[in-house]
Amino acid sequence: MDETLSSVLMPAGTIVFGILFDRLDVFAVFIFGGLMLLLLSCWAFVVVNHHRETTPISEQR
Repeated sequence: MDETLSSVLMPAGTIVFGILFDRLDVFAVFIFGGLMLLLLSCWAFVVVNHHRETTPISEQR
């Protein structure tokens, strides 16, 4: 499933980043992308930990 989703989204990412690289400074695109990935990773970490803390032990895998 993950591989299929990745294969489907790859052309969209190529188009979006191609347009961004044509219109903006490369450094700015990489900084913005890196910050967005950092924020997304932190958000996912908080959500997963919150879910683990609120889920009873008997329901955890």
